[in-house]
Amino acid sequence: MKKNVLHDPTRPRAVKKIETAAFTRALTSTGYLLSNGAPAPGMTLAKDAQNSRFRSVLSSSRVGLEADAVFSAQATPLAIFKDAGTSEPTPDQIVTWHEAAWNVGVAPLLWIITPTEIRLYNCYASPAEGVSAELADQPLDTFSLASEERLSALDAMCGRFATETGAFWSSAIGQKIDRRHRVDRELLAEINALEERLTALPPGHSIPVDNDRTEIKASRDFAQRLIGLCILKPAEARYWTRTAGIMMPT
Repeated sequence: MKKNVLHDPTRPRAVKKIETAAFTRALTSTGYLLSNGAPAPGMTLAKDAQNSRFRSVLSSSRVGLEADAVFSAQATPLAIFKDAGTSEPTPDQIVTWHEAAWNVGVAPLLWIITPTEIRLYNCYASPAEGVSAELADQPLDTFSLASEERLSALDAMCGRFATETGAFWSSAIGQKIDRRHRVDRELLAEINALEERLTALPPGHSIPVDNDRTEIKASRDFAQRLIGLCILKPAEARYWTRTAGIMMPT
């Protein structure tokens, strides 16, 4: 499972684009932009990201999302908005944006606004691996910008009022999002599984211990220290795994 979407730091950073007409229509129709074009309360725009806690989502080329806005209610981020620009995004671009939104784990829903439609993605689930980009990243739903009926349906399920009141979670879109698959929970599950594997390994020495409980505790303590090193100091972790006679996968 991928945990970071990293891009070449030497790549020139793109200049932030002006919001497209499609983006403005999508957010105005759903209440996130006011009729005068100003952001609704709770909206953080990319131009305000310099001192924002959403800077990684809105302006970091390293993360790879560079979204255009984040909406929060009661100080809780609930939606990320990405303007795809004036041309249709490629399947690879969609996968990259979705995976980046899942990796940062900021909000449950990603809106990708193309010139013709709004595509909604579950940020608590990663794109499928081992298949083509077209199959890897199917949206939760799509809403045509040319259809007032579809825009009204989107507003009822995921618009600002539905999101602020919590009605979003009982909608057809909200019910498809499983919070158990957030990236932090997936990572914790993998760390726990690795700890169990390390604890179950036979000792790398023949020195006897007092009893099985002491051996298990010593193994678990070592496993926890090793996992911490893997996260903070990979080179040092490799040294200790070699010293202990443990072969860790690269």
